[in-house]
Amino acid sequence: MKLFLFTAALLTAHVQGLVCHAGVGYYGIMVTGSKACAAGESCVFYEHGGGSYYDCLNTNQAATYQSDGYSSYCSCNADFCNTHKCGVCFDGGQKIDVKGDDGVVEEKQMKHLEIGDNVHVGNGEYNKVFAFSHKTAKDSSEMLKIHTHHGHIKLSPSHYIYANNKHIPSKEVKVGDFLHKHDGSLSEVKKIERVQSSGLYAPHTVSGNIVVNGHKASCYTTAVNPTIAHAALKPVGMLYEAGFTGAAKVMDKLMQSPTIASAARKLLGE
Repeated sequence: MKLFLFTAALLTAHVQGLVCHAGVGYYGIMVTGSKACAAGESCVFYEHGGGSYYDCLNTNQAATYQSDGYSSYCSCNADFCNTHKCGVCFDGGQKIDVKGDDGVVEEKQMKHLEIGDNVHVGNGEYNKVFAFSHKTAKDSSEMLKIHTHHGHIKLSPSHYIYANNKHIPSKEVKVGDFLHKHDGSLSEVKKIERVQSSGLYAPHTVSGNIVVNGHKASCYTTAVNPTIAHAALKPVGMLYEAGFTGAAKVMDKLMQSPTIASAARKLLGE
């Protein structure tokens, strides 16, 4: 019954307030629509059984649905929320080590990264950023802020990270687990918070990894199997590393088109 209520809500279109868009139900039909959220509500993406959908919920309603077995993947409070705004990215304030042509390494905020920046991907290795599947300062989404003895990293729950000698979605990390640091050593997780992001950024490197705030993370998410996504993107990254930048430039230009970007993000890991 609740699933049908979700579907009915998604069919109602509004033109003001926070707009929750692109709800989808998979029961032989696909339903899309939009709904204006009231004050105190967030646009929340849920999955349950065979259904995937969005709705405007306040904190208490979201907790009720979670207790009923609905899996919450993300929520956002941007002006317009959909599958590409409900973040699967890094926060713009995270810090990255970037090596210049002169070999000097400087710290740079994620929001200032550019294609061509030579970033630390772990154990002293550097790769050039050859694409962004997200790069926007104006959008915001719920993220996990994972605190360790080394510091913290802020990323979406569906983003893969290296923990306990495994490659797992960050939402599976628990207090007491160990994140991999930039040098391969481990740092214990002391606290995990749910916070709102400042911007959404998702850079890609040829190795498929990037060190963020001193912690080793993946460039991929649960949207596509990381092995498949990496196999598809690695040739573009290798060409860029070899000096053939044309393919990456074309990809970046195409990603500026909303229609093409929507399809490409399915491959890039959103």
